[in-house]
Amino acid sequence: MPKNSQSTLETMLFEAANAAEAGDTSTAADIYRELIAVHPECAPAYVNLGTLHAHEKRFEAAAALYFKAIEVDPNYTMGHFNYANVLEELGQLSEACQSYERALETNPRHADSHFNLALAYERAEDFRQAVRHWEAYLELDKGSKWSAVARQHVESLTATKRIQVVARTESPARTLEPRPALFLVK
Repeated sequence: MPKNSQSTLETMLFEAANAAEAGDTSTAADIYRELIAVHPECAPAYVNLGTLHAHEKRFEAAAALYFKAIEVDPNYTMGHFNYANVLEELGQLSEACQSYERALETNPRHADSHFNLALAYERAEDFRQAVRHWEAYLELDKGSKWSAVARQHVESLTATKRIQVVARTESPARTLEPRPALFLVK
């Protein structure tokens, strides 16, 4: 991609994100659509347009855009993460877990994916996996406001489900955040 084309792409992403943050979602959506038409390889444009749809509770449309972002860039963590979030909203828990796992394959240190995956595994009653991801979240995001929530989940699960926490020498597998709002990517 020529340098001025990259500059235009970045400028358009910035303008669209600013419009969305200012509440002008119509303008933001128009810019993202134009950007996709000119730069169909721009995964963040699909994700951000999908996020606008998700905020409007148009989860099927958002899912299609997140899936397209993943097709364009299979290693785009935020594509997998946001796709997983809307799959959960659509009641597809197993598929959401797979997408969170894929987000973590692309970035094992993505704390929000560990957090959301831990919550999803709790809903699926896979408490060992939930504890594993809560621990990974705590390892990655020790000082966040959600650390206390994660610790409470670990304590509750280990106490009530009789899950043993085994000390490990390898790094934690994953982390998650408490279902954060879908992110606009700049």
